[in-house]
Amino acid sequence: MDRYQSKAFEKGKRVNIQSSTLRKSKTDTIDAKYIALFGFYHCNNLSLATSELFRSIKPLLRERVALSQEVAKLKREIKALVDQLFYELSKNYNIFTKSILHLLLQAPSRKRVRNLKEQMIQRILDQASEGKTKLSAKTIKELAKKSIGISSSSLEAILQSKIRHLLTLQEEITLLVKRVEEEIDQDLDDDITILSSISGIGKTAAISFLGELGSINKFCSYKKFCAFIGTDLAIYQSGSSLHSFGKITKRGNRYLRRTL
Repeated sequence: MDRYQSKAFEKGKRVNIQSSTLRKSKTDTIDAKYIALFGFYHCNNLSLATSELFRSIKPLLRERVALSQEVAKLKREIKALVDQLFYELSKNYNIFTKSILHLLLQAPSRKRVRNLKEQMIQRILDQASEGKTKLSAKTIKELAKKSIGISSSSLEAILQSKIRHLLTLQEEITLLVKRVEEEIDQDLDDDITILSSISGIGKTAAISFLGELGSINKFCSYKKFCAFIGTDLAIYQSGSSLHSFGKITKRGNRYLRRTL
């Protein structure tokens, strides 16, 4: 590059790479040189703050995913135990509300619920929900009397242990989400608002999406965006035959794909 071209960069003028030399050449070396020069002379107008933000919150978001998967596994195990100890409760109620979980901590089987007074059951339910529960202690007591659940002190102890673990994990997830929200730059507020305005997408999902994606501007087409996530269709071609299996490739960013 001669001194006239350098001055053009210094003044912020656009230089056509193809016309900057008599030779009609385009190589990676030439491209790299022009990109480096552009960055050097325009560094005051370029910002990587958002990228740094994404790098800082990504580990927090991925840890939340790991804890969420553990929570899902625990819930399946808790449901299986309650089905054995007090099936009628899991059939008629959402057992993962605060009220029911705290009741199961105190009375983890139909036998233990049956032995509690109705007033005590209602007190446990009210304390867990801070008086907002609509659950009826009388109804739960009646279910316990008619229940066909088994009696097993070992399963009761395991159920209580898993519930305590579940409550701890849920608290940790809440703390992680709060930390992520504290890290979020104000520049992302508009993007989060736009994403969360879509029906079914909450603030946490929007933040997770942006944290894994970074900037949408790095994709020149929706096809490349889909390939990055791994939601593009698998295609098999042999000779003149072209087949689409109708299944996604599941390559690329699995955390972003899970969020979607």
